[in-house]
Order: sequence, then structure tokens, then C-alpha cells
Amino acid sequence: MRPVALKTFLSFIIAALYCCRPALQTASTGQQNAYYEDLSPLRPPVSAQPEEQHHDSTSAKPVTLKFVEPVYAVNRKVDAVLDSIDRFYLQQGNIDGYTIQVYAGTKRDEALQIKKVMFEKLPQFETEIQYNQPTFRVKTGSYFSVLEAQKDYQLIKQYFPSAILVPDKIPVKQ
Repeated sequence: MRPVALKTFLSFIIAALYCCRPALQTASTGQQNAYYEDLSPLRPPVSAQPEEQHHDSTSAKPVTLKFVEPVYAVNRKVDAVLDSIDRFYLQQGNIDGYTIQVYAGTKRDEALQIKKVMFEKLPQFETEIQYNQPTFRVKTGSYFSVLEAQKDYQLIKQYFPSAILVPDKIPVKQ
């Protein structure tokens, strides 16, 4: 072998052995290094503690507790933030929400038929047809969350299995 090839081969072997060595232990996993912080100075003192109740069937005394005024209340700060969000949505005119889409297709006659059937079977829902070329959409309901829409969605799904819950902009009433 040539000396240059031998040096290259040996350096490759040394590098491979160096990369395959076991990792060094950097920290132990024992309990001596567990995180601990004493938070007792930050906790508010508790002034009223209920007495232990003995559950006798013969004596049924109601336990009354005194009202403890919250020390670290953030109600004013939260109210200010909620008011600013409310003003923002009023200026914008709509908020993000959900609606139930009963039909989406290119045929106007089918959309009108679905709206008619919807009115006959579920008259409590106000249905509207939206047209964004080339698609007709039959939608109903305005909901702020998916959870709020679930009850109506399940009811509509019985009559219209292809109905879906879609994100939509909901107009804000002033």
C-alpha cells in the first residue's frame, strides 16, 4: 500500500472507532438532582378552615364557611382585555365561528330543493343559499364553537347525511 492511502485508511478507522464509543454520562438520574423550590412564602394564608365532619345519620348540621376575599384577583385586568376584544370584533363586523353546510354543488335547482326540504323537515332552522361562482352552498346556523353546534349538527345529519360543520364568519349584532 502506498503511504498516503495507508494514512487515509488509518484515519478513517480511528474516526469510525471514535464515533462508535459509548456516550459519556453527563448527569445522574438519581433523586439527589431533583428540582425543588419552596413556594410557601408565596402562598396566601388561609384564615377559615372547615372542621372535620363526622358522618352520622342522626346529626345533620350544615357547615357554614365564611367568605374569603380573594387577594390576587385579576378581574379588572381580564375585564379590560375582554372589553378591548369586544370593541375589535364590533369594529370588524364579524367573528370567527362555525356554520352547518347542508349542500355544496354547482346546480341551483338542487340547492333550492335542499332548502325547501330543510324548511319542511326542520322549520326551526333558518337556511340561506350562498353563491360563489360556480358553487351554490346551503348553510344554516351560526355558532361560536364546535361544541355549541354539535346538537344541531347531529339533528341535521339525520336528514342530510352529507352535512358538514364548516368554519365561517359570523356577523356581530350591535
